[in-house]
Amino acid sequence: MELAAASPMPASPTLASPTVRRPRVAVLGGGFCAANLATLLARKGLLDTIDLTIVDPSPRIGRGVAYDAHPVHRLNVPAGKMSMFPDDPDHFLRWARERRPETAPSDFLSRNLYGDYVEEVYGREAAPRVEHLVARADDLHRRDGGWVIALAGGGAITADLVVLATGNAPPAHPANISVGVRGDPRYVAAPWRGDALRGIGTTDTVLVVGASLTALDVLLTLREQGHTAKVTLLSRRGVLPGPHHEGPAAPVLLPEVPAGADLRTWMRVVRTAAHAAVAHGLPWQSVIDALRPVTSDIWAGLGADDRRRFLVHVRPWWDAHRHRAPSDVLRYAAQLQAAGALDVRAGTIASAVADPHGIHVRVRRRGRSFAETWRVDHVINATGPDLDLARTGGPLYRNLFVRGHVAQDPDRLGLEAEASGAAIGGFGQVTPGLFVLGGARRAQRWENNAVPDLRAQADALAALLGVDHLRRDLGDSVTPDSSAPPARRCHPRLG
Repeated sequence: MELAAASPMPASPTLASPTVRRPRVAVLGGGFCAANLATLLARKGLLDTIDLTIVDPSPRIGRGVAYDAHPVHRLNVPAGKMSMFPDDPDHFLRWARERRPETAPSDFLSRNLYGDYVEEVYGREAAPRVEHLVARADDLHRRDGGWVIALAGGGAITADLVVLATGNAPPAHPANISVGVRGDPRYVAAPWRGDALRGIGTTDTVLVVGASLTALDVLLTLREQGHTAKVTLLSRRGVLPGPHHEGPAAPVLLPEVPAGADLRTWMRVVRTAAHAAVAHGLPWQSVIDALRPVTSDIWAGLGADDRRRFLVHVRPWWDAHRHRAPSDVLRYAAQLQAAGALDVRAGTIASAVADPHGIHVRVRRRGRSFAETWRVDHVINATGPDLDLARTGGPLYRNLFVRGHVAQDPDRLGLEAEASGAAIGGFGQVTPGLFVLGGARRAQRWENNAVPDLRAQADALAALLGVDHLRRDLGDSVTPDSSAPPARRCHPRLG
């Protein structure tokens, strides 16, 4: 059964002409990217000329997994850089100061507070003119120059243009975790979900697989719940995130690097610049921050072999230096380590089995040829999102791959796309009327999951979604109708 998304009746008979209709854009996903795109479209006046539908099963738009978090989880970007709007960089800071006058630009506020901000701004500026379809899209196929979006459980809607903004996928299970352990309640596959850690007793021993920002979030959550037993973080390198610099920003100019420089050259440049900065009393963080504007260009200039070398050998160290944690969180972790309540180990899991007495994990520690067995009460997977959408993207992406509408990059970091975000299909062609927004564009940009990166993507896409662009792509049958009334804000799944 196919149903078109409901639209209000025209205000007058003259608007009912079959040659006049507003193009419909459907955004699949309801997290930050969807809310940001919708709000930017509203600010540009484009919601007066197009119908926008957001398809997402959550009743709340804008929070996603990232900003519907435990109260102790903190942003890892300071408040002064978290505005939704590229042309108004202090927007979030002003909003936060209305609620917390003491907020400084360098403060790392709670994720939940940021979720309140996104939800409120979207709700005020865009939601009254956006249709929210509370459903999950399971399939997408072309028809008559547009798209038919099949919904889970039945029903469908049509759209002229579709934006894939599905957010982060769940993490992959760590290697060598047995099927029996995966189904055991003492194994937490996705710690971001609601009260996933509530079943852990205060004296239960815990192994966290991963040592990055997610692992620190897990540690903070456990301690907030009154957990007192030992927690072990296990990762390939055993490296915690580095600290954010607590002082004022220290701009650093990177040396000139020839276009198309290889990975070895860039590594030498970054190391040399970091040592020079420290020697001159500047923080090493300033060098990493100086790379932000050019990271995508560097990544695009690397050959396929260099990209793979980076992913295998450099990425753990890059992540630790680039995706940093608030200094007070790291000081707290250091206190726990000194007290013997936290252990950070480098190694990999050789096997894991469960019995009534716990989960028995054989760990091969880095630099050792033998495995040792650890018995723990719980294992928590904190390895971060699995970027392989063929494995984790669910029915929607499985069908998109089969139909050839999208293609995965060779390193399985996300989807192939042009610089504009236009999706590239399985035969190397641009798929008309299909765009990618958010983390799935990591294959082209590498740095692609922080708000400053995502809002820039959304702003560029919003500029592309003007009626002139739509008319060129979709044909003369799509004619602007700015006097048609707005769509309803929300209705349950059709069908």
